[in-house]
Amino acid sequence: MLLLLLKRKALTARNTLSSLRGWQLKKNIVFLCTGLAMLAALYGGFWRLLSYLEGVQLIGPMLSWKLTSMVLLMTFSMVIVSSIIISMTTLYYSFDLKFLFSCPLDSRSVFMDKALETVFYSSWTLILAILPYIIALGRIKGLDFGFYLAYLFLMAPFVMLAGAFGIFFSMLVMYYFPSSKTRDVTWMLGSLSVGFVYVVFRFSRPERLLRPDSLEVVAQYIQYLQSPTAPYMPSWWVTKAM
Repeated sequence: MLLLLLKRKALTARNTLSSLRGWQLKKNIVFLCTGLAMLAALYGGFWRLLSYLEGVQLIGPMLSWKLTSMVLLMTFSMVIVSSIIISMTTLYYSFDLKFLFSCPLDSRSVFMDKALETVFYSSWTLILAILPYIIALGRIKGLDFGFYLAYLFLMAPFVMLAGAFGIFFSMLVMYYFPSSKTRDVTWMLGSLSVGFVYVVFRFSRPERLLRPDSLEVVAQYIQYLQSPTAPYMPSWWVTKAM
């Protein structure tokens, strides 16, 4: 049943792309070119940053991997926040829910279909945004194609775990709050998400990465670089695996 629902989405996407004509096609091409230009600019910036960090004597490789763990930690937290908000629509207010439940489909398949949809919508932009960083990291360190394959393989469970946290939280909100107040709670969560991402960012202590002169001894700085960044979070697991 789940494969049938996924096939429905693939056919919908194909039909949408094939139906693009005239101004709509030109508009999407402009958006695509703009997005590619932004990704190229991000790649250039990340390449310069990583080149500088990698060039630092003795601790250069540790600096770049420490920065990678921070980037992945921020990505994980932002996917969680995004999935909380998006799952409210995909799981409870989607326009096709009545149609799906009127079909001879079991509830588990419908839920899995909507959960995968939530994970996709909440993570695809973030995955694209950090892709230039990963490409620059691989080039700076001279890694082969297997590094990029490992990254793609690891990102699937990475975003699914983040999406699962967000979906679970939104289900708790829908369970404990009446539907009339759910939208207000969602907006409140969206406002608090900025603070949540900032707390996660401060938890990684990025200022110590860029200011080794603020430490009393160099040994403390090296110990900081070697220490895990949120060792119990999937972001650190992905960093270690790469």
